[in-house]
Amino acid sequence: MLVIGARLGEMTTGAYSLLEAPVPNQTLIHVHAGAEELGRVYRPALAINSGYPQFVEALEKNPVEEKNHPPLTTSISRGASRSPCRASCSTAR
Repeated sequence: MLVIGARLGEMTTGAYSLLEAPVPNQTLIHVHAGAEELGRVYRPALAINSGYPQFVEALEKNPVEEKNHPPLTTSISRGASRSPCRASCSTAR
């Protein structure tokens, strides 16, 4: 499960019923601009401290391709906003 920019609180998780806490059964990748949100309720397999525009920009520059699948950026970059900011994504621990 890839979560970009959302806080994983009561409203976004169906009153905490969609994911098992603290370690979800699903593989969770959480991208959020506020480092304090990463791992607050759910422990992600990968936590990325980045804003949405910067994360999408990094994906566009470094597309992820898998056999028999289009690049990941194909489906998400169409609606992505452009930002003059050139911040890089970093993993939170």
